Amino acid sequence: MNLNLENKRVLITGGSKGIGKSIAKTFYEEGAKVGICGRSRDALEIAKEEIGPNLALFEADVTDERKRVQLLDSFIMEFGSIDILVNNAGGSNGGAIMETDSY
Repeated sequence: MNLNLENKRVLITGGSKGIGKSIAKTFYEEGAKVGICGRSRDALEIAKEEIGPNLALFEADVTDERKRVQLLDSFIMEFGSIDILVNNAGGSNGGAIMETDSY
C-alpha cells in the first residue's frame, strides 16, 4: 500500500504498546520518519526491536505539561518539525462512561 507518507515526520504518543505501536509500525513501513513516546524505556526499546532500527524513542509522561513541552522540543530538534501528530496516550479510570465525572 502506498499512502504517500515517505519522509513525513510523525510523532505518536502512547506508541510503545498496543494500538500506538501498530500505528507506528504502519507509518514506519510506509517510509515515514517515526518517533514514539512512552513512559517506559523498556517498552520503547522492545517496540524499536519489533518495528525497526530507525525508530526514534522519547521517554515521557505526557500527563505532565513540562514533559509534553520537552517531548515536542526534542522531536523538533531531531526531525526539524512535525508533519503528523497522533495523540494516542491515555486511559480510563476503569469505570463505566456514565459513571465518569464530567469536567
